[in-house]
Amino acid sequence: MVMVNFYQTMNFYESVAFAIAVIAVICDLHSRRIPNLLTFGAAFAGIAIHGYYSGISGVTSALIGWVAGAAIFFPVFALGGMGGGDIKLLAMIGAWLGAIGVIQTILVAPLAGLLLGLGWTLVQRRFDAPFGFAPAIAVGAIAVVLFPGLGLLSL
Repeated sequence: MVMVNFYQTMNFYESVAFAIAVIAVICDLHSRRIPNLLTFGAAFAGIAIHGYYSGISGVTSALIGWVAGAAIFFPVFALGGMGGGDIKLLAMIGAWLGAIGVIQTILVAPLAGLLLGLGWTLVQRRFDAPFGFAPAIAVGAIAVVLFPGLGLLSL
């Protein structure tokens, strides 16, 4: 059962991850690239800020999230099914939201991608219109933050 809380607010970490994901989507839609400076810089900032507020446990949590975000879809990237910017975006989200947050994002993003891709196809009126995965990743992260009780995703 999906628990919808319309009064759910984002904490600092979630707000930063959201803002950076939106910037990444804009870059991806504009140039089909997500800058390394954005993804690596934001991931480093996330690790540093987690460390500042939570000490070594915060750094550890952020690093585990970063590795989880980078590693889970790496085989898809290696086989040419996803761009490197998407992997780095997921890693950045992991650095800010932690391993559970990025795993939940990864579980929601394909559904978001399906819905966004259908909408994009209808708008473009072509079945071969190029469509990046960054918008789906961003929507997945936002859904995880705003709707924390997404059924099986309550890890």
